[in-house]
Amino acid sequence: MKTTKEKIIQTAIEWIITDDYTNLSMRKLANKFGMTTGALYKYFKNKKELFYQVSIRLYQQVAKQLVIDSEISAEDKLLSIANGLCTLSQKQPKLINFLFFNPSLNEFY
Repeated sequence: MKTTKEKIIQTAIEWIITDDYTNLSMRKLANKFGMTTGALYKYFKNKKELFYQVSIRLYQQVAKQLVIDSEISAEDKLLSIANGLCTLSQKQPKLINFLFFNPSLNEFY
């Protein structure tokens, strides 16, 4: 059973995949759950922390999608990763935009 924090993270991920992450606010996210913005801040001290937690989850999901054959050369592994990222950017451009261009993740990089 998912905790409220997990549900919030998953809802934010769904938003990021389908809409521009810049349109997501703590207030809008709280409204999706029928909770107050103050209640949301019990789980995340600010939007930056929420985005950090979301990015960790998304990077884990992306890494699982980019599984490569351990028997191939290092060059082929890099090419496989690059190909996977290019494919993902075509299929889910909003996700890639969030992961690579979200200014709240500057400290993460």
